[in-house]
Amino acid sequence: MKKIRDEVRGLNRYGKMILVVVLVICAMVSRMIVRYDIVTGPLNMGVSILRSGIYIGLIIAWGVSIRKRVLHSSVRHYLLAIDGLLLFWMFLRTCKYLFLEGLDPARAFCWYAFYIPMLCIPLMAIFVAQCLGEVEYYTVPKIFRLLYLPNIFLILMVMTNHYHFFVFDFIGGIAGANMPYRYGTEYFLVVAWMAVEIIAFILLLLKKSHVPGKHKGIIAPVIPIFAGVFYAIGYILRVPVLYELAGDMTSVYSLLMMSVCELCIQSGLIPAKEFYEELFRASVIGAQIVDEQDSICYISDSAKRFDKKIMKMAKEQPVDLGKERLLAAKVHGGYVLWLDDISKIKELLQNLEDVGKELSRKNEILKAEISLEEKKVQAKEQARLYDKIAMEVKPQLDVLTIHKGYILVSDSGILN
Repeated sequence: MKKIRDEVRGLNRYGKMILVVVLVICAMVSRMIVRYDIVTGPLNMGVSILRSGIYIGLIIAWGVSIRKRVLHSSVRHYLLAIDGLLLFWMFLRTCKYLFLEGLDPARAFCWYAFYIPMLCIPLMAIFVAQCLGEVEYYTVPKIFRLLYLPNIFLILMVMTNHYHFFVFDFIGGIAGANMPYRYGTEYFLVVAWMAVEIIAFILLLLKKSHVPGKHKGIIAPVIPIFAGVFYAIGYILRVPVLYELAGDMTSVYSLLMMSVCELCIQSGLIPAKEFYEELFRASVIGAQIVDEQDSICYISDSAKRFDKKIMKMAKEQPVDLGKERLLAAKVHGGYVLWLDDISKIKELLQNLEDVGKELSRKNEILKAEISLEEKKVQAKEQARLYDKIAMEVKPQLDVLTIHKGYILVSDSGILN
């Protein structure tokens, strides 16, 4: 049964991974179909919408799984913020390329708004790393909130680029949808700040992780981070091959960011419910979790199985099983039952009972000795009193004896 359960769980996990890979491949194929005009007209639009729908669906599904799996409230909060920012980014991209054709100001606004999630997602990642290893209701120190200020400044600078062109300098002097442009000095300031946030995230991840062998555990999440760095360099340099194969920055960075967070969870850097069933099964505590109908849902390898009648009795009060005691506690959706080893307690109680009997026996002997001693003292006291009385009345007895002799002599003379 255990082997079958492990195989099913493994199949479910690998099945999800395969499904994600298939969906990403479908999205990439859809991009190629649209890019090279393999289909035209409404079908072309339908393929584009399908592609966006795949990515949006993946982001939403990942956010739902984060809400269910991640235990730490603050970590869950910031991961959901990352998910929301990714969804916002994908929404802006979809609007820009699919629904705002010919509306250059609106498309430019969506393009500038891309930098809201691009700047805020690394910041949320820093907050996630800061919360690792802390208590469940830990909140990020207020000093970390100062990191919002550079983000706000840089976002405002990008969003107002139409007025100064410090971030993107359009060669024609007009910010059109398809106008050629070059990067301004402030653009590299934005990129530099994002790099600082990413480096801070990696360093905090190393510092705050409490997983044994954490330097090995950090390798997996760092791989997509460096992949994103190399992608950004290639994107800025406008490498033709990169533009052909992965020119959609929004999709690429959404997948990379979800990969980073997911690898942090899978490697144990972010505590989650992912492996709690295995941990429960491997526990040395003989425990099991049952539903309201007393059917076993989870059971540890060291647990004993009990009849449902005994389980119901344990729900009312602890059941004595000799050297062990079966206890139960209410949990959401059922009960947890576990065995409490009371052999040592019973042995101690037996020892105490034996000691009590011994003390009682010695107490009886002591009482007898005390009673005997009291009788001896009483007898001695009576003898002393008798001796004292005898000594005190002896002179009177002597006088009486003498007078009795005189009387006897006198009586003898009279009679003669």
